Amino acid sequence: MPSMFSARLTHHRKQLGVSQTELGRRLGVDNSTICTWELGTRAPGVRQLAAIAAVLGVTIAELFLPVPTTGG
Repeated sequence: MPSMFSARLTHHRKQLGVSQTELGRRLGVDNSTICTWELGTRAPGVRQLAAIAAVLGVTIAELFLPVPTTGG
């Protein structure tokens, strides 16, 4: 089951308009690693969290907040 982090990672990556492959390239990891993070089967380490936040242009805290929903 995806975690809050997994959902936020996917959300911010898509907001940035980059693929898992491109995000992986920017972080120096394989796209399969990004996939496992987004699926919630694995989690990045503390150093990787800082790099992910920097690449996505968010704070580490924002990677753990609820995903915004559109309501009407």
